[in-house]
Amino acid sequence: MKSAQQAQTLNPNIARTQTILGFADLAQTDIAQAKRAFEQALTLDSSDPLARLGLGLAKIRQGDLEAGKSELETAVNLDPNNAVIRSYLGKAYYELRNKDYAGKEFEIAKDMDPKTPPLTSTMPS
Repeated sequence: MKSAQQAQTLNPNIARTQTILGFADLAQTDIAQAKRAFEQALTLDSSDPLARLGLGLAKIRQGDLEAGKSELETAVNLDPNNAVIRSYLGKAYYELRNKDYAGKEFEIAKDMDPKTPPLTSTMPS
C-alpha cells in the first residue's frame, strides 16, 4: 500500500498507478476507495483491462454482481488472452447461475493456462 501511495503521489496521472492503488485498496477491503482508484485509472486509460477487472471485482464485492460481470466482460474483450480475467468472468457467470457460459470461460482459461484454477470449488468438472 505504501508503494502504491508513493507512486500516486509522484505521478497521479498514470493509469497503472491508479490501478495498482485500486488493487491495494481492494486487498484491504476498502471497496469504495478501490472503486474510485479504478474509475480514475479508467478516466486516464479507458482501454486498460486490469482496471476493468478491478472495477468489476469491486462492484461484485459491493453486491452488484450484474454490473461487475459487465466490467469483467469488457476486460475480456480488451484482453481476450488473459486466463485470469476469463476465470473471474466464469466465476461471475456461475454466481449468476449461467453455468453454460461459466463452463465455457473456465474451459477457455484452462486451455490458455492449465495452471489457472477455476475460482470456485463448486463448479462441476
